[in-house]
Amino acid sequence: MEDSPKKNISTVQSVDKALLLLRMISESKIGLSINDLIAKTGFNRTTIWRSLNSLAEQSLIERNAQTKLYTVGTFFYLLSNKNNYHQFLIRRTHHLMKELCAEVHESVHLSLPLTTTTLTIEQLVPKDQVKLIDYIHVELPLHSTSSGKIVLSLLEKDDLEAILAGHLTSYSPSTITDPAKLRAEIALIQKNGYATVFGELETAENGLSLPIMDQNQQLIALLSVSGPGFRFTKDKMNEALPIIRKYRDLMTTSILRETSME
Repeated sequence: MEDSPKKNISTVQSVDKALLLLRMISESKIGLSINDLIAKTGFNRTTIWRSLNSLAEQSLIERNAQTKLYTVGTFFYLLSNKNNYHQFLIRRTHHLMKELCAEVHESVHLSLPLTTTTLTIEQLVPKDQVKLIDYIHVELPLHSTSSGKIVLSLLEKDDLEAILAGHLTSYSPSTITDPAKLRAEIALIQKNGYATVFGELETAENGLSLPIMDQNQQLIALLSVSGPGFRFTKDKMNEALPIIRKYRDLMTTSILRETSME
């Protein structure tokens, strides 16, 4: 049965009101409160709450818990150029990366999934350690990095097989280039929710990565911790895993930062 004309008109009016609120919020330099929006539009509070909730669910707006002001949400950062989006992610996660770095006392990386590589956009190293390798703005292969293996584990089967059917470069004696072995490791990553490497890109470096997912369970970033093989051993990784998971969850919340409606 087709929707009635009256229902269609009501839906259009609701969309128009939501778009008007969105435009007002986006044009404000510091954000608007619900009382600001009531004064500007003359809409009743219930109507505005419904519209704001709908906009927030789509990450079109967000509400600052301290100021109670509404500003544009994460969706618009995704529409902006890549550099702005990178800076947005770094701003939302830097303080947490710094805390994680101090707590695990190893290097911490934030990277993004690309088509066939990952791109590191932030790297923090403990103050008393020398940065041996600068990965910032470096694209890294999927099959020989912990962050890359996370990407592989989230691919559709056909896309994964297309990559495994191609040439898998060996970067060290430990690099896994056998598709069957990679499939077995990817299955383990899918089960455990994290990935590791042991000297597979750089001979003396081990690493562990966790995915940062959005509310639709789409991969938006990768959190990694790495260190020299003699220190960041498998046992140390197991000890650090709950800590890294805690900070990954905090970063996810910080990046998405859903508005809390009163």
